[in-house]
Amino acid sequence: MERNHKDRREPLFEIKAGALLLQHNMSSHLLAEALYAQMEYDRLVEQFHTDYPQWCAGDAYETAKRDFDAFVRLLDAAIEGESRE
Repeated sequence: MERNHKDRREPLFEIKAGALLLQHNMSSHLLAEALYAQMEYDRLVEQFHTDYPQWCAGDAYETAKRDFDAFVRLLDAAIEGESRE
C-alpha cells in the first residue's frame, strides 16, 4: 500500500523540485533567463492543474499562476493529501 502512495506523490515531488530550481532564475537580471524560467514555471503550474485538478482548480489555479509561494503551498497540500489517501 505504501508503494501506491509513493507512486502517486512522485510526480508532485518532481513538480515541486522543478519549481524550486526555477525560483532563483525567475528573478534573474538576465532577461532571457528570467523569461525562460517563467515559461517553465507556467508549464509546471499547468501540469499540476491538469494532472491534479482536485488540488489546483478555480481560484487556486489562478493564484498559483502568479504567486510562487502559493503554488508551493498547494503542492505541499497535495503531497500531504495524497499520502493520506
